[in-house]
Amino acid sequence: MGCMNEVKKKAVRTQRNAKECVMRAKKLTREMLSFWKKRDKELADMKRKKEKFDKDMKKRQQEEEENLLQKKRLEYLMKQSEIYAHFMANKMGM
Repeated sequence: MGCMNEVKKKAVRTQRNAKECVMRAKKLTREMLSFWKKRDKELADMKRKKEKFDKDMKKRQQEEEENLLQKKRLEYLMKQSEIYAHFMANKMGM
């Protein structure tokens, strides 16, 4: 009888350990899924921020190029007006 009780106790312990193992595995699986979902979200956010930053940089660069082009146009017009004024002054002086 003592032997049979020991075998039953060992069987119960084995079953309890198996249940605990399954429960730990499920918990670990949930934690892993949560971790990877969070990581994927963080990566997507980083990618979105990088794309926005690149877009803003490109926009700023285009604005700077446009400002430089407008400055060159204004300088050209100023030179043309100086040339025109010079010739008009010579005609008026004659």
